[in-house]
Amino acid sequence: MAAWFVALPCTTLVALLVLLLAEPLGHLAFPPLSPSALLPWEISGYFQPEPQEEGGYVLALLLPCLLVLATVSLTRSRLRLPRRMVLAVVSTARVATLLLVVICLIRQQSLRYLSDVGARYFTPATLIAGGGVAVVIAVVMRSGSIRQRVASASHETSGRRVGAIATAVVATVLWLLHAINTDASIARTYLSVWYNLPFTADDTFAVLNGLTPFVDVAPLYASLWPFLAAVPLALFGKTLLVFTLTMCALSATALLAVFDLLRRVSGTVTGALALYLPFLATSLFTGHGTQAYGYTMGTYFGIFPLRYAGPLLLAALTARKLDRPGERSAWPLFAVAGLVVLNNANFGVPAFAATLIALGTRTTDAGARLRLIRDAATGALLAILALSCLTLVRAGSLPDLGQMTTYTRYFAGGYAAAPLPGLFGLHLIFFMTYVAAIAVAVVRFRERTFGALTGMLAWSGVFGLGALSYFVAESGPHWLKANFSAWGLAICMLTVVVVRRLATTGPRWPDLPEVAVLFGIGVMACSVAQLSAPWTQAARLTGDHRGAPRPNLPANPYVPDPATRTFVASLADGDAFYLRHGAPVALLLYNGHRIADAYGVVNVSPYANIMSLFGPSFVRTVVAHLRRAGGNTIVMPSSELPSQDVYPLLAGLGFGVVTRDGLAPIGEPGSEPLRVSMRGEPIIKLVDLHVPHPRALQSGDRTLVGRMRQSPW
Repeated sequence: MAAWFVALPCTTLVALLVLLLAEPLGHLAFPPLSPSALLPWEISGYFQPEPQEEGGYVLALLLPCLLVLATVSLTRSRLRLPRRMVLAVVSTARVATLLLVVICLIRQQSLRYLSDVGARYFTPATLIAGGGVAVVIAVVMRSGSIRQRVASASHETSGRRVGAIATAVVATVLWLLHAINTDASIARTYLSVWYNLPFTADDTFAVLNGLTPFVDVAPLYASLWPFLAAVPLALFGKTLLVFTLTMCALSATALLAVFDLLRRVSGTVTGALALYLPFLATSLFTGHGTQAYGYTMGTYFGIFPLRYAGPLLLAALTARKLDRPGERSAWPLFAVAGLVVLNNANFGVPAFAATLIALGTRTTDAGARLRLIRDAATGALLAILALSCLTLVRAGSLPDLGQMTTYTRYFAGGYAAAPLPGLFGLHLIFFMTYVAAIAVAVVRFRERTFGALTGMLAWSGVFGLGALSYFVAESGPHWLKANFSAWGLAICMLTVVVVRRLATTGPRWPDLPEVAVLFGIGVMACSVAQLSAPWTQAARLTGDHRGAPRPNLPANPYVPDPATRTFVASLADGDAFYLRHGAPVALLLYNGHRIADAYGVVNVSPYANIMSLFGPSFVRTVVAHLRRAGGNTIVMPSSELPSQDVYPLLAGLGFGVVTRDGLAPIGEPGSEPLRVSMRGEPIIKLVDLHVPHPRALQSGDRTLVGRMRQSPW
């Protein structure tokens, strides 16, 4: 009652703060990037600063904080309020919340994002079916006889335990089949899958190519998972099939860890399975196309596993810790949490904070909480120490922790930002769900109901609020899908609370908040229908596409082209080009590190490709790395939009371009670049005029491949 009583005043206060302070706070905390920090093409169409939205979301995060403080203060006080007034305020808050959910669902059906892409996600038919599932659950829980039979069927035995675990494993494998691809099958996938794979694969191939995150490469998505992912590729082959299998294995491990988490909070393995299947389907929700050839967060490895795997594994370990209250020391868990932050700060920082708060729900003892803070600091320091040992052994250098914010600073400053399509929509429902999870955790804590469920309610709410900021910054339909897994986890936690309450309070219909939660799990359950048949996936991978439409994509776009090897991998020395194994080059190409590894050279660019160069400083960093490594050659696309801005920048840094007649300073007469086709894409070659004789060619065997004025290409 207390939480509902203070909900409307707290919400009203936060709404006023957002209206009054969002814009000034946004400009103060998230100042827009200077135009000089961006390339010209980015300023004209890719730069959308939104300090008001970012400041508004920071202020919105005050809502759960105020709700917690107000609830605790009210329950501690001896203030006696008229019961009729309390019931009226609580009923008003509940009805208002339900109406807001309905408005958001209706509004979501017509939302148009900046890309003019509609994003209905849950269609009217799905919403009706989800409501039907909620009614079925309510009827079952209201009937004592049916509830008793369900409870008897859910009683855990060794056979049921094995069957549930086997079902969870098989379901996870089947759901991830669509994310497996070969160098041949990738051309038949959805365009977004084809386009994004080079970005997500580059981090791993950079490690295989000899580079080290936090030292000489700035990963886009993950800094530590690539070390682990590189092992199977080194053992079994550096192919797209091995890479996608590795990514799917990491995703499966993280998802199945959630199954273990659900088993601990629900108390039964069958209950965990009933929650896990909707969670699995919602996490890998299909937003475009069919699952067989479509685009999900399972095919976009930047989300699963590179961002989500660490937090979900950490959540499972946190639940395990909460399930064993006798274990006092928590620094090993926080060491893992520290590694999750170092891997990806966007999702790692919320996961670390969620773990700290979840473990804080175990006790009311002040001394225990001080020990918890000490353990958190110790674990974080151990994570940094472990990273330092890794970079020292591998690269002979301490880590540059500033790399963690290389891209974050740009995204927070307006790079690639998109405005929210409106206040009402599925994103507001997500926010409300996370706040509700935190509020329920606080109520249970005040009732001294400690344990895994209370802690994981807090964990899912805190992590969800942090992960939702990803969508606030880049408010496109794709980024909202990236929050489905966090939302699904919070709904699962709330469902356990609702089902337990209905089971212990006698025959009754659920009240409005409970109906909303049951409706949420019902809608999630409908996503199970998106699963494609395994034989469809087998046909996709083996080439029997059974009449599936062929996308207009180049075949085998990720296989290095042997015909262009000498053009891509050779260094200029005087008036000739030479090949030498391990020579440093800067490849601003898609799959640049994979190409370099296949050709026996080292791509010294710390960025994935030319689209990863967010501004002039990135271009200068590439040149600095190239000169430090003793090389003098850059290869880049000639048709990509950023090339039009990078090309003159390189001219100012002293680079010339390879033409049909030899090497010429950029911008002079006769300096038309020689364009060589690499699997249908034109690429050009530039040479550092300040370094005519690169240090990298001064020792070791080298092979002459051509003279400047007698181009072999």
